[in-house]
Amino acid sequence: LGAFRTYPTGYRPPDESPSEYQSIPMDKIEDFGVHCKQYYALEVSHFKSVLDKRLLDLLWNKYWVNTLSSVSILAQPDYLADLTKDLAEKVEHACSSVSIQNVLTHRFPAPGTECLFCFLFLH
Repeated sequence: LGAFRTYPTGYRPPDESPSEYQSIPMDKIEDFGVHCKQYYALEVSHFKSVLDKRLLDLLWNKYWVNTLSSVSILAQPDYLADLTKDLAEKVEHACSSVSIQNVLTHRFPAPGTECLFCFLFLH
């Protein structure tokens, strides 16, 4: 769960150091990169009153069986396949970047070797 606020039009935010890692699906990375300087994250906090707690307890007591018997992420093959495909694309992109960087800095791997990530994840 996250919240954000956009900067006013024309405002240029100060350069910041890289923030903590967050996973972004490959099909959203381009949009994220284009717009990432146009908004900033807000702190998110959660609270509940005594009445909220009582209501949640009543709901839990009524629906806990449904919660435990619901379909898990592992039982959703299409979603799991999409996650795996996205991870494979990210690994392949990272390996390509490493290979390009090696060429640019004249550091070539030994013949017959390849990126360890590509070997582990793509074979």
